[in-house]
Amino acid sequence: MKILKEAEEIVDKYYSEVNIPEEYSNVYKYRLDHEVKVEEEFSHPDIDDNSLCEKYEKHIPKGWYGFGIGTPTPRNWWVIVDKVVELCIKNDPDFEIHQIKMKFGGIRFYCESDVIEDIREVSILMESKLYNRKLIY
Repeated sequence: MKILKEAEEIVDKYYSEVNIPEEYSNVYKYRLDHEVKVEEEFSHPDIDDNSLCEKYEKHIPKGWYGFGIGTPTPRNWWVIVDKVVELCIKNDPDFEIHQIKMKFGGIRFYCESDVIEDIREVSILMESKLYNRKLIY
């Protein structure tokens, strides 16, 4: 079974650009001048690492990290990660989340499935679309 097209639709529906003015080299420097705005745009009120780890606890095998996305992460990226994981589990009830994290300005999606034939392509989609150099710290 393949899910890449559905995953692309989720990314397209929820994706939003990272809006950090050019005069700031990264989100951390931007935060110094705009802390409230950063908290509104780079966090989600209902989704964070802990809530995702709890929600998908049975899909995180013993010894794996689960979620380590952290903040600042654009609000809609949290939604995309959640929706794509839901899609994966809907198509493979034995889907495994090894680690989903923010690294070098982008989402890394380390997951396994014996059913989803294009899980590597989904991982590449997440890593290529959910990236912005200003999120590198």
